[in-house]
Order: sequence, then C-alpha cells, then structure tokens
Amino acid sequence: MGEFARATITFPTLLFTVGVVVMVGYWLAVIAGLVQPNLGGPKRDSVLSNKFADIPPAVTVTSLLAQGWFWALLLDANPAPEQGLVRLAVRGVVFAVLGLVLAYFGTRLLAYILRRTGAVS
Repeated sequence: MGEFARATITFPTLLFTVGVVVMVGYWLAVIAGLVQPNLGGPKRDSVLSNKFADIPPAVTVTSLLAQGWFWALLLDANPAPEQGLVRLAVRGVVFAVLGLVLAYFGTRLLAYILRRTGAVS
C-alpha cells in the first residue's frame, strides 16, 4: 500500500489526484442532493462541441480525470533509477501529457459507446 500511496502523491500523478479528489467530492455532493449535476451539453461554439456535443460536461470531465489519473499512474508505475532533477521533471511532464492524450481518446471512445447505446441523445 505504501508504494501505491507514494505513486498517487508524486508528480505527474499528483496533478490528476487533486482533480480526482475534487471529482469524487462533486459526485458525493450530487448523490447527497447538495448540488444539481450539469447535464446540458457544451455550448456549440466551445472546443469540445465537435466530439462531445451531446455528452454532459460532468461525465466528460469525470472521464478525462479518471482516465488521466489511471494512465499517469500506470506510466509512472516503474520509477526510474536515480536521475537528475531535470530528467525526472521532463519524464513527469511527458507522462502527464501522454496520460492526458490517452484519456482524451478514451473519453472519445466512451462518448461513441454512449451514443451507440442510446444513453445520450
């Protein structure tokens, strides 16, 4: 358990861990009835309107954060041997960007599945 905790609070996974904690808090507040989820689609002039026009923003952001966290954690599972601080930082940035790119494509796949099953209109 110690290695898992270390991995979740180190760079680059820490960037996504903070988002996942906020996301879990948001969904717990939705379940408790403290907030209403935003189930409307993004505005037509937004960047996300092309790929995620009919997917609720809360679902899109949740998918991006959860998958980004997973991919960053998976990519950084085997810590590199002792390296310099600059090399370690560059490695972390590459893993964070790669995790975000993989999360984007995973969210596109989720949106496709939701459309095909009729879960969204």
